[in-house]
Amino acid sequence: MSQINKIATVLTNNPASPGLTASMIAKKAGVPRAAVSKRVADLRSEGFAIYTNYRNVNGVRKAYYRMAS
Repeated sequence: MSQINKIATVLTNNPASPGLTASMIAKKAGVPRAAVSKRVADLRSEGFAIYTNYRNVNGVRKAYYRMAS
């Protein structure tokens, strides 16, 4: 299974808000963390609606990804 398919599966199976961080997605999909944002961009270019929400956690801004339902 390709990285894109793995990440799409993880995002599809976790529609809850606020979503999953890149680290969480990488761990669940078994892909490198650096590949997550690139593959999310690839999924968006294929027509998938993926939301990115930002939150401050302990003073650090984190991005959370969520697939539109």
